[in-house]
Amino acid sequence: RVHGRAKAGSTLNNETMYHLTSTVSPRELLDAGVPVFRTTQRAGEFVVTFAQGYHAGFNAGFNCAEAANYALADWVVKGLEATTVYRPIGRPTTFSVEGLLVRIALAGETAVREGWAPSLLEPWRGIAEAEIAARAKLAA
Repeated sequence: RVHGRAKAGSTLNNETMYHLTSTVSPRELLDAGVPVFRTTQRAGEFVVTFAQGYHAGFNAGFNCAEAANYALADWVVKGLEATTVYRPIGRPTTFSVEGLLVRIALAGETAVREGWAPSLLEPWRGIAEAEIAARAKLAA
């Protein structure tokens, strides 16, 4: 449980909620109007969480846990949003979304054939425009 309330931009707000050990009571979330869902995962089942979804869990007995992360093309926009939130507070992303886009662009025909290229055009433009603006600001 996060004790007390933090003002936007404070160290508590910027760091505490990004640690894997942060826990928020479902009651507090419900009281704040945040929808809360609960599930029990059994052997052979998958639980899918979406971008920007807070999730937590605990083991109710002996288990062997494994996690896999995957993303569809429309996730890239969420990844770029995370980058813009993390950058001002000096927090690195788990991996470079921009680098992922470069690797997809280098895949060329494969990215087009598999349908990734069209959905990534706008995020790519946004990255290019931000880079151009940052360089202009440095040059000024």
